[in-house]
Amino acid sequence: MSRHTTTRKRQTTAMPLRHQFCYHCTLCMEFSFYILVVLSVCSTIYLYFFFNGPTVLYQQQRTNIDSVQVLPMTFEVDRVNILPDEVTDDYTQLYCPPSFRPRQTRNTVPNRHNHDGTLENATSHLTSTVTISNLNSERTYNLCDEIIIKIEARNLYGQRKKYGGDYFRANMYSFSNAAAVSQNGDIVDNQDGTYTAYFTAWWPGSVIVQVVLVHSSEVVQIIKDVRARHPQRFVYFGMFASSDFEIHEVTRCHVRIEAEKVCNFTDIKTGSPWFCVAPSNPVLTCSDWKMHTTNSTMAKQLADSLVTKHQAKLFKLQYKFPIQGLDYFAYVKSAKVENKLIAKNYLPKCMRGLPLVKPSGYYYNDVWYSNVCRSHQYTIKEAESCLRNKEILFYGDSTIRQWFEFLSSKLSNTVETTDALYYMKVGPRKAYDSSRNILLYYIHHAYPIRNSWMYVSEIVHVANAIDDLPSSPNTVICLSLWAHFTATSVQYYRQRLLTLRAAIDRYHKRSPDSLVVIKSANTREHPNLSMSLYTSDWLAEDLDQEMREIFSGCSKVIILDVWDMTASHESKDRVHPPEIIVANEINMLLSYICPQ
Repeated sequence: MSRHTTTRKRQTTAMPLRHQFCYHCTLCMEFSFYILVVLSVCSTIYLYFFFNGPTVLYQQQRTNIDSVQVLPMTFEVDRVNILPDEVTDDYTQLYCPPSFRPRQTRNTVPNRHNHDGTLENATSHLTSTVTISNLNSERTYNLCDEIIIKIEARNLYGQRKKYGGDYFRANMYSFSNAAAVSQNGDIVDNQDGTYTAYFTAWWPGSVIVQVVLVHSSEVVQIIKDVRARHPQRFVYFGMFASSDFEIHEVTRCHVRIEAEKVCNFTDIKTGSPWFCVAPSNPVLTCSDWKMHTTNSTMAKQLADSLVTKHQAKLFKLQYKFPIQGLDYFAYVKSAKVENKLIAKNYLPKCMRGLPLVKPSGYYYNDVWYSNVCRSHQYTIKEAESCLRNKEILFYGDSTIRQWFEFLSSKLSNTVETTDALYYMKVGPRKAYDSSRNILLYYIHHAYPIRNSWMYVSEIVHVANAIDDLPSSPNTVICLSLWAHFTATSVQYYRQRLLTLRAAIDRYHKRSPDSLVVIKSANTREHPNLSMSLYTSDWLAEDLDQEMREIFSGCSKVIILDVWDMTASHESKDRVHPPEIIVANEINMLLSYICPQ
C-alpha cells in the first residue's frame, strides 16, 4: 500500500472534532476520579494512624528499658575531630578587659506605630545598611579595640524608618580562621530607625561585620500581638481509652481549654496546669487518659488563621536575610608577645556564681573560647577521667538530649540500654560505662510536648524528678526548658521556672555540692509563618531572658550560655545545632564539672 493511500485511510477514519473533545473530557474525568481515590485512601490511612496509632503501639510488645542494648548514636562528620585523642590547637586565647554593655530591657508590649504596615513601608534587607562608624583611614584596629557599627533600617523605597523595634542579629567573622563573635551586650535600638552595635577585636587578621534582619518591626509587632491575643498556640491531643484500647477517643488538650466538660490534669505538686476536653463517650472518663500527642498540620492551619493575608505576606518576604554593607570590613593588627594578656592568667576557673557576660565567648578555629571562665578543650581520655563515678542527668527538650547522645556516642565504653524505637525522642534513656562507673540519663520535660503518641504515665515533671533524687556530690543535673514553651505565654513559662527553681533550692539544701547546669536557649530555623508564630528566635530569646532573670540570684545554678554559641557560628540556624557546636557546649559543661 502506498504512503498516499495510508494517509487517505487515516483521514477517513479520523474522529470528528466534537467526539475528540468528548473523548478527552472522559479521560480527564477518569484521571480526576483516580486522583480523588488516591487522596481519599491517603487521608484514610493518615486518620487511621493518627487516631488508632496508640492502639497499634499498645499491641506491640513493649521491651524492658534495662534489658536491650542499643549501639550509641553516631553524629555527622565535621571539619574538626571533636574530643580527639590529643589537642593540637596552638592558639592562645587572649584576654581583653571587659567592655560593659548592659542587656537591653525588651519591650514585649505590642507596638502601636503610626504607619500603615504595608509591604513597601516595612523594613527591608535590600535597602537597609550597615557601616563601621569608627574606621580610621587605614581601616585597622589593634587587638581589644572596640569596633562600632551603625545600622540604618530603611523601607523598600529606601526611606529611613522613623521608629525602632526591628529584630537584628550582628556578628563579626574571619572565615579564614573559622572565627566568629556576637556583639558586646545587645544591639542598641535608638528608636529612630538607627541601631548601634559594639564589637571587641578578639583576634588578629581580616574581619567582616554582618548584620541579619531576623524580623522587621512590623513582623515583631504581629508576633507580639498574636502572643497576647492567643497565648495558647499550637495543637495538642489526648487519648482516652479502655485498658485494651478497643474503645478510645481523641480530644483537644492545652494549658487552658474552653469546653463544656473538661478534664483537669494539673500536676498536684507543681501546680502546672494541663487540661483536655472530656471524652463524649459515656464509657470513658477522665481517668482513662492514656496518651498524648500533637498535630503539626492542624497547628499550621491554626497559625494561618491568626493573621490576615496581608500580614502573612510580611513573613514571606523576610527571613534572616543579611543587609547590605557599605563599610563592613577591617583589619586587626597583632600585638607583640610582651604586650599580650593571656586569658588563663586573668579569667577565673569555671565554677558556680560567675556573672554572665555578652558575648559569653567567641570562636577561633571553630573552638569556643569562653569570656566567662577558663574553658578547656577536652580529649576523650580527659572527658572519661572527668566523668568517672558521676551521674549526669539530662532533663528537658531535645536540645539537651543532644548532650546525652553526644556523650553516649563519644565515650569509648558507654553502652545505651534503651528501647530505641519507643524511647528515642522523649526517653527515659540510659547509658552506662561500667568500667568507669559513668551513668548518663535523659528524659523529656512534661507538657507542653510536641511529639508523636506517648504514654502519659511515663511523662515526668522535672521539679518532681529533682525532688525524688537522693543527695550525692557526684550528681550533675543538666536542664533545658525552652523550645516547647515558645507557643505559650510568658506568664505560664515564668510560673514553670519558679517551681523548678524551688525544687533546685530544696535539692541543694540536702545536696549542696551537686552541680546544676541550665542550658540556655539557642537560635533555630523558622522559615515560614507558622514556625515564626510558634518558634521564632524573638520568642525564644524573650523566654531566655526570662529564665536568666529568674535564676540570676541563684548562685548555685550555672547558666551555660549557648545562645551566643549558635547565634555567632557560621552554620545555618537549626533547633538541633550541628555537632561542632554541640561539642563546644560539651567542652563548656566539662569545664564546669572539672574546672582547670
